Amino acid sequence: MKTELLGVDNPTLPKLIDAAIQKCPMDVRREMWQSIYLSGGTTLTPGFPERLQKELGKIAPSSITIQVRVNCYHHIILSGIFKEVILLE
Repeated sequence: MKTELLGVDNPTLPKLIDAAIQKCPMDVRREMWQSIYLSGGTTLTPGFPERLQKELGKIAPSSITIQVRVNCYHHIILSGIFKEVILLE
């Protein structure tokens, strides 16, 4: 994710996540890297969690296993809503 190629000077999502984790106390940082949850919006785009995890792997300490998870509950609710709409038509 290279926002500078688009002429944007804003930090990328991986950099924002890293900055947030670095502000945490040292003893909880490992747990924070292993507890990244995505929910809704563009995070439901296929391949987004895998790409984010790959990008975070480039900036996180090599001794830490990064785990990016998708909030499946949100996806189930959306699927249920779409099914209801289709059934009502």
